[in-house]
Amino acid sequence: FIGMWLSGLEVIHKMQEPRPVANLVNAFGNSDSVNALLWAAAGASLLSMGLICIQKILSVQDAAAAWVAGFVEMMEPLLVLVLAWALGAVLADLQIANFLSTAMGSHMPAWVLPLITALLGYSISYVTGSSMGTAGILFPISLPLANSLTHLTHDERLDLLLQCSAAILSSMTFGNTCSLLADTTILTTTSCGCTVHQHIETATPVCLAVAAIAFLFGTVPIACGILNGIEALLLCIVILTGFLFGLDKYAKYKERTSVEYRAE
Repeated sequence: FIGMWLSGLEVIHKMQEPRPVANLVNAFGNSDSVNALLWAAAGASLLSMGLICIQKILSVQDAAAAWVAGFVEMMEPLLVLVLAWALGAVLADLQIANFLSTAMGSHMPAWVLPLITALLGYSISYVTGSSMGTAGILFPISLPLANSLTHLTHDERLDLLLQCSAAILSSMTFGNTCSLLADTTILTTTSCGCTVHQHIETATPVCLAVAAIAFLFGTVPIACGILNGIEALLLCIVILTGFLFGLDKYAKYKERTSVEYRAE
Protein backbone atom coordinates (compact mmCIF):
# COMPACT_ATOMS: atom_id res chain seq x y z
CA PHE A 1 0.00 0.00 0.00
CA ILE A 2 2.68 2.49 1.05
CA GLY A 3 4.96 1.48 -1.83
CA MET A 4 2.23 1.99 -4.45
CA TRP A 5 1.23 5.30 -2.86
CA LEU A 6 4.80 6.64 -2.82
CA SER A 7 5.60 5.44 -6.34
CA GLY A 8 2.40 7.05 -7.65
CA LEU A 9 3.23 10.36 -5.94
CA GLU A 10 6.70 10.25 -7.47
CA VAL A 11 5.24 9.76 -10.96
CA ILE A 12 2.77 12.62 -10.45
CA HIS A 13 5.49 15.02 -9.26
CA LYS A 14 7.57 14.23 -12.38
CA MET A 15 4.66 15.07 -14.72
CA GLN A 16 4.55 18.35 -16.53
CA GLU A 17 1.90 20.94 -15.80
CA PRO A 18 -1.03 20.62 -15.65
CA ARG A 19 -0.50 17.54 -13.49
CA PRO A 20 -3.30 15.68 -11.64
CA VAL A 21 -3.96 16.35 -7.98
CA ALA A 22 -1.65 14.30 -5.74
CA ASN A 23 -4.41 12.46 -3.90
CA LEU A 24 -4.74 8.77 -3.06
CA VAL A 25 -6.79 7.81 -6.13
CA ASN A 26 -4.42 9.46 -8.62
CA ALA A 27 -1.40 8.08 -6.77
CA PHE A 28 -2.68 4.51 -7.10
CA GLY A 29 -3.71 5.12 -10.71
CA ASN A 30 -0.17 6.19 -11.66
CA SER A 31 1.76 3.81 -9.41
CA ASP A 32 4.19 1.09 -10.47
CA SER A 33 2.58 -1.89 -8.74
CA VAL A 34 5.23 -4.41 -9.80
CA ASN A 35 8.05 -2.29 -8.42
CA ALA A 36 6.10 -1.70 -5.20
CA LEU A 37 5.47 -5.43 -4.78
CA LEU A 38 9.17 -6.20 -5.26
CA TRP A 39 10.19 -3.66 -2.63
CA ALA A 40 7.46 -4.91 -0.26
CA ALA A 41 8.59 -8.53 -0.68
CA ALA A 42 12.23 -7.60 -0.10
CA GLY A 43 11.32 -5.53 2.97
CA ALA A 44 9.13 -8.30 4.42
CA SER A 45 11.91 -10.86 3.90
CA LEU A 46 14.51 -8.67 5.61
CA LEU A 47 12.14 -7.87 8.49
CA SER A 48 11.29 -11.55 9.01
CA MET A 49 14.94 -12.59 8.95
CA GLY A 50 15.81 -9.76 11.34
CA LEU A 51 13.13 -10.75 13.87
CA ILE A 52 14.14 -14.42 13.69
CA CYS A 53 17.80 -13.57 14.24
CA ILE A 54 17.07 -11.09 17.07
CA GLN A 55 15.03 -13.74 18.91
CA LYS A 56 17.87 -16.21 18.28
CA ILE A 57 15.49 -18.72 16.72
CA LEU A 58 17.91 -19.17 13.83
CA SER A 59 21.38 -17.93 13.09
CA VAL A 60 21.99 -15.54 10.21
CA GLN A 61 23.38 -18.40 8.10
CA ASP A 62 20.38 -20.65 8.83
CA ALA A 63 17.91 -17.83 8.14
CA ALA A 64 19.59 -17.06 4.81
CA ALA A 65 19.57 -20.76 3.90
CA ALA A 66 15.86 -21.00 4.77
CA TRP A 67 15.14 -17.94 2.61
CA VAL A 68 16.97 -19.48 -0.34
CA ALA A 69 15.14 -22.80 0.13
CA GLY A 70 11.79 -20.99 0.21
CA PHE A 71 12.66 -19.06 -2.94
CA VAL A 72 13.52 -22.32 -4.72
CA GLU A 73 10.08 -23.75 -3.83
CA MET A 74 8.44 -20.64 -5.33
CA MET A 75 10.30 -20.88 -8.64
CA GLU A 76 7.68 -23.11 -10.31
CA PRO A 77 4.72 -20.77 -9.63
CA LEU A 78 6.87 -17.81 -10.67
CA LEU A 79 7.75 -19.47 -13.96
CA VAL A 80 4.08 -20.26 -14.63
CA LEU A 81 3.20 -16.62 -13.93
CA VAL A 82 5.97 -15.25 -16.17
CA LEU A 83 5.02 -17.60 -19.01
CA ALA A 84 1.34 -16.63 -18.67
CA TRP A 85 2.30 -12.94 -18.86
CA ALA A 86 4.44 -13.70 -21.90
CA LEU A 87 1.53 -15.49 -23.57
CA GLY A 88 -0.74 -12.53 -22.85
CA ALA A 89 1.82 -10.15 -24.41
CA VAL A 90 2.11 -12.38 -27.49
CA LEU A 91 -1.68 -12.46 -27.90
CA ALA A 92 -1.79 -8.67 -27.63
CA ASP A 93 0.98 -8.25 -30.22
CA LEU A 94 -0.77 -10.64 -32.60
CA GLN A 95 -3.95 -8.55 -32.21
CA ILE A 96 -6.03 -11.62 -31.43
CA ALA A 97 -8.90 -9.39 -30.28
CA ASN A 98 -9.08 -7.67 -33.66
CA PHE A 99 -8.98 -11.01 -35.44
CA LEU A 100 -11.77 -12.42 -33.29
CA SER A 101 -13.95 -9.35 -33.75
CA THR A 102 -13.50 -9.61 -37.52
CA ALA A 103 -14.09 -13.37 -37.61
CA MET A 104 -17.13 -13.35 -35.35
CA GLY A 105 -18.63 -10.25 -36.82
CA SER A 106 -19.67 -7.06 -35.10
CA HIS A 107 -23.17 -8.44 -34.49
CA MET A 108 -22.13 -11.11 -32.00
CA PRO A 109 -24.66 -11.14 -29.11
CA ALA A 110 -23.22 -9.07 -26.29
CA TRP A 111 -24.47 -11.41 -23.57
CA VAL A 112 -22.32 -14.27 -24.90
CA LEU A 113 -18.97 -12.56 -24.28
CA PRO A 114 -19.06 -12.39 -20.43
CA LEU A 115 -20.11 -16.05 -20.28
CA ILE A 116 -17.28 -17.19 -22.57
CA THR A 117 -14.82 -14.99 -20.68
CA ALA A 118 -15.83 -16.48 -17.33
CA LEU A 119 -15.61 -20.07 -18.58
CA LEU A 120 -12.19 -19.40 -20.10
CA GLY A 121 -11.11 -17.79 -16.84
CA TYR A 122 -12.10 -20.85 -14.82
CA SER A 123 -10.29 -23.16 -17.25
CA ILE A 124 -7.09 -21.13 -17.66
CA SER A 125 -6.73 -20.41 -13.95
CA TYR A 126 -7.10 -24.09 -13.12
CA VAL A 127 -4.58 -25.18 -15.77
CA THR A 128 -1.98 -22.52 -14.95
CA GLY A 129 -2.67 -22.15 -11.23
CA SER A 130 -2.12 -18.40 -11.56
CA SER A 131 -4.80 -15.75 -11.12
CA MET A 132 -2.58 -12.92 -12.34
CA GLY A 133 -1.47 -15.03 -15.30
CA THR A 134 -5.11 -15.62 -16.21
CA ALA A 135 -5.77 -11.89 -16.07
CA GLY A 136 -2.71 -11.25 -18.23
CA ILE A 137 -4.08 -13.60 -20.89
CA LEU A 138 -7.76 -12.63 -20.91
CA PHE A 139 -7.71 -8.85 -20.43
CA PRO A 140 -5.90 -8.13 -23.75
CA ILE A 141 -8.44 -10.34 -25.56
CA SER A 142 -11.80 -9.83 -23.88
CA LEU A 143 -11.86 -6.06 -23.35
CA PRO A 144 -10.81 -5.00 -26.88
CA LEU A 145 -13.27 -7.54 -28.27
CA ALA A 146 -16.07 -6.07 -26.15
CA ASN A 147 -15.15 -2.55 -27.23
CA SER A 148 -15.19 -3.57 -30.91
CA LEU A 149 -18.91 -4.44 -30.94
CA THR A 150 -20.01 -1.41 -32.94
CA HIS A 151 -23.72 -2.26 -32.89
CA LEU A 152 -23.81 -1.34 -29.19
CA THR A 153 -24.21 2.17 -27.84
CA HIS A 154 -21.50 3.81 -25.73
CA ASP A 155 -23.30 3.02 -22.46
CA GLU A 156 -23.94 -0.58 -23.53
CA ARG A 157 -20.26 -1.07 -24.41
CA LEU A 158 -19.23 0.40 -21.07
CA ASP A 159 -21.58 -1.98 -19.27
CA LEU A 160 -20.21 -4.90 -21.30
CA LEU A 161 -16.63 -3.91 -20.44
CA LEU A 162 -17.54 -3.92 -16.75
CA GLN A 163 -19.19 -7.33 -17.08
CA CYS A 164 -16.16 -8.82 -18.86
CA SER A 165 -13.77 -7.33 -16.30
CA ALA A 166 -15.88 -8.74 -13.47
CA ALA A 167 -16.00 -12.14 -15.20
CA ILE A 168 -12.20 -12.22 -15.40
CA LEU A 169 -11.65 -11.03 -11.83
CA SER A 170 -14.15 -13.53 -10.40
CA SER A 171 -13.06 -16.57 -12.41
CA MET A 172 -9.30 -16.09 -12.18
CA THR A 173 -9.28 -16.88 -8.44
CA PHE A 174 -10.82 -20.33 -8.98
CA GLY A 175 -7.69 -22.16 -10.10
CA ASN A 176 -5.55 -20.15 -7.71
CA THR A 177 -7.42 -21.88 -4.88
CA CYS A 178 -7.62 -25.49 -5.99
CA SER A 179 -5.11 -26.01 -8.82
CA LEU A 180 -2.15 -28.34 -8.36
CA LEU A 181 0.17 -25.66 -9.74
CA ALA A 182 -1.13 -22.77 -7.62
CA ASP A 183 1.26 -21.06 -5.24
CA THR A 184 -1.48 -21.01 -2.59
CA THR A 185 -1.70 -24.82 -2.84
CA ILE A 186 2.02 -25.11 -2.15
CA LEU A 187 1.88 -22.64 0.74
CA THR A 188 -1.20 -24.32 2.24
CA THR A 189 0.25 -27.82 2.12
CA THR A 190 3.56 -26.60 3.55
CA SER A 191 2.07 -24.56 6.40
CA CYS A 192 -0.63 -27.11 7.34
CA GLY A 193 1.55 -30.20 6.98
CA CYS A 194 -0.89 -31.95 4.65
CA THR A 195 -0.32 -33.52 1.26
CA VAL A 196 -1.30 -31.88 -2.02
CA HIS A 197 -3.85 -34.66 -2.59
CA GLN A 198 -5.53 -33.93 0.76
CA HIS A 199 -5.72 -30.21 0.02
CA ILE A 200 -7.15 -30.74 -3.47
CA GLU A 201 -9.62 -33.34 -2.18
CA THR A 202 -11.04 -30.95 0.42
CA ALA A 203 -10.80 -27.64 -1.48
CA THR A 204 -12.03 -28.65 -4.94
CA PRO A 205 -15.67 -29.55 -4.07
CA VAL A 206 -16.16 -26.26 -2.23
CA CYS A 207 -14.51 -24.24 -5.01
CA LEU A 208 -16.60 -25.98 -7.66
CA ALA A 209 -19.80 -25.30 -5.74
CA VAL A 210 -18.99 -21.60 -5.25
CA ALA A 211 -17.91 -21.22 -8.89
CA ALA A 212 -21.08 -22.91 -10.15
CA ILE A 213 -23.33 -20.73 -7.98
CA ALA A 214 -21.47 -17.56 -8.97
CA PHE A 215 -21.67 -18.43 -12.66
CA LEU A 216 -25.26 -19.70 -12.82
CA PHE A 217 -26.84 -17.14 -10.50
CA GLY A 218 -24.45 -14.21 -10.96
CA THR A 219 -22.71 -14.07 -14.33
CA VAL A 220 -25.53 -15.59 -16.41
CA PRO A 221 -28.50 -13.50 -15.18
CA ILE A 222 -26.46 -10.28 -15.29
CA ALA A 223 -25.22 -10.99 -18.83
CA CYS A 224 -28.76 -11.83 -19.99
CA GLY A 225 -30.18 -8.69 -18.38
CA ILE A 226 -32.41 -10.60 -15.98
CA LEU A 227 -30.86 -9.17 -12.80
CA ASN A 228 -28.61 -6.26 -11.96
CA GLY A 229 -25.39 -6.59 -9.99
CA ILE A 230 -26.89 -5.96 -6.54
CA GLU A 231 -29.78 -8.38 -7.08
CA ALA A 232 -27.46 -11.12 -8.37
CA LEU A 233 -25.08 -10.60 -5.44
CA LEU A 234 -27.89 -10.91 -2.90
CA LEU A 235 -29.23 -14.01 -4.67
CA CYS A 236 -25.80 -15.67 -4.60
CA ILE A 237 -25.40 -14.84 -0.90
CA VAL A 238 -28.77 -16.43 -0.10
CA ILE A 239 -27.99 -19.56 -2.14
CA LEU A 240 -24.48 -19.90 -0.66
CA THR A 241 -25.90 -19.51 2.85
CA GLY A 242 -28.45 -22.24 2.17
CA PHE A 243 -25.73 -24.41 0.67
CA LEU A 244 -23.55 -24.04 3.77
CA PHE A 245 -26.44 -24.85 6.11
CA GLY A 246 -27.31 -27.90 4.03
CA LEU A 247 -23.68 -29.01 3.98
CA ASP A 248 -23.49 -28.61 7.76
CA LYS A 249 -26.63 -30.72 8.27
CA TYR A 250 -25.28 -33.38 5.91
CA ALA A 251 -21.96 -33.52 7.80
CA LYS A 252 -23.75 -33.85 11.15
CA TYR A 253 -25.99 -36.57 9.72
CA LYS A 254 -22.98 -38.51 8.44
CA GLU A 255 -21.23 -38.14 11.78
CA ARG A 256 -24.31 -39.30 13.69
CA THR A 257 -24.77 -42.26 11.37
CA SER A 258 -21.12 -43.20 11.77
CA VAL A 259 -21.37 -43.08 15.57
CA GLU A 260 -24.52 -45.21 15.59
CA TYR A 261 -22.88 -47.73 13.26
CA ARG A 262 -19.83 -48.02 15.53
CA ALA A 263 -22.10 -48.38 18.59
CA GLU A 264 -23.86 -51.33 16.98
